[in-house]
Amino acid sequence: MAANLASSLQLVGLPYIFLGDYLYSALGQPVPHMLQSLKENKMIAFGGLWMVNTVAQNLIRTGAFEVYFNEQQVHSRLESGTMPSSEVLSKALLRDFGAPVRLAGTSEATNP
Repeated sequence: MAANLASSLQLVGLPYIFLGDYLYSALGQPVPHMLQSLKENKMIAFGGLWMVNTVAQNLIRTGAFEVYFNEQQVHSRLESGTMPSSEVLSKALLRDFGAPVRLAGTSEATNP
């Protein structure tokens, strides 16, 4: 939720800073003091929006990597703490689901 809000703020903030005065003049409205201040300090405003983006990206980053087969979880990096190798995944699929898996670079499927 917070990450989406931060991304939306950045998407709206940049055009507002650079094009907002044109919008207000087209509508026949006076330019708000806040927009005038932002335009006078574009580098600070841009830096602030960049920091918002950095925070948003850190909120999104969870380290999650999960593998599902037939809507059932085969591996979770959050639970195991490791990234699975192709051998680990193929053995898990065979063990849990009886599904033979052909590994890249081989011509035969794994055996039970």
